Amino acid sequence: MNDNLYHNLKAANADVRYDACAKQLLADRQILAHILAGTVSEFAGMSPKEILPLLEADPQISAVSILPGESNSAIFGHNTENTIPGEGTVTFDILSSARLPVSENEHRRSGIIFDVEAQNRLSPACRITPRGIYYDARLISFQKNRIFSDSHYEDIQKVYSIWLILCAPERIANTIYEYRLDCHELFGQPKDNSAYDLMRVVIVGLPAQIPPADESAPLLRLLSVLFSTALSFEEKRDILTTEFRIAMHSELEGQVMNMCNWSVAIRLEAMEEGLAQGLQQGHEQGLEQGLQEGLEQGADLLGRLILRLQQDGRTADIAAAAANREIRSHLYQTYGLLS
Repeated sequence: MNDNLYHNLKAANADVRYDACAKQLLADRQILAHILAGTVSEFAGMSPKEILPLLEADPQISAVSILPGESNSAIFGHNTENTIPGEGTVTFDILSSARLPVSENEHRRSGIIFDVEAQNRLSPACRITPRGIYYDARLISFQKNRIFSDSHYEDIQKVYSIWLILCAPERIANTIYEYRLDCHELFGQPKDNSAYDLMRVVIVGLPAQIPPADESAPLLRLLSVLFSTALSFEEKRDILTTEFRIAMHSELEGQVMNMCNWSVAIRLEAMEEGLAQGLQQGHEQGLEQGLQEGLEQGADLLGRLILRLQQDGRTADIAAAAANREIRSHLYQTYGLLS
């Protein structure tokens, strides 16, 4: 197999698994409540604990297509998906809805529909804002004959497209900003400015380092902790439980552990790729080929060790093995992987 193709496939496999783990983690209802508390103006001033019971049915993860011509009823309890021939299927990462608290002037509960999109990094061609606007438009259009019927457009529910940029470039790192429809008077003064406020795009750019408590928006710190490659599982669990009052049930613990393991794996692959590229520039072809093969064998060896640790229920040892050469060597010997 071509070397470049081999590494692309290996990296893609790790990225796909990392992406799947990230979606499962973000779809936890407690995490979603924190995301809404930090991004949705209707929940401003409310705690995640107060928002939690307002979340509707369990979120759909990569199950609802954004494309016209496909059935988009999964948000209402029916997971139906069709694919337009020749176009493939593009789906929302996490799609759900929430009720809004009743105010003194409201006679019925209103709600919002929202999707959360996780982007590990931005490519030069990636334009989040127009993409978010398109996602919002789709969230509004499929409400026809589901949320509202005939010409009762006043029943349209407000929609949010929330984008989390995990490895944000410096220009948007440590920021949360919002795009919304706005009204500019060309002549006179309109009577009502609220009827058009139906769609928002929110972009959350994570900082390069975990911000200190009380020195950043709580959501930025929470997400930085969740996706940190420097913190151990135990450190993440302590921060989540003590600082953010998140109940670490067994499923959530497993998701956080998986993120820790795949973060380590991806970091190691990136280190190997960087070392291989440096060797390629500074060594003759024969030596480079030997070292490259050694790196690939080392990655495969680590992969087999991780699998054995998972099979034995020793997931807590995975991060330690990946980070510490002595521990790793001892475990290789224990499992007879060096023979």
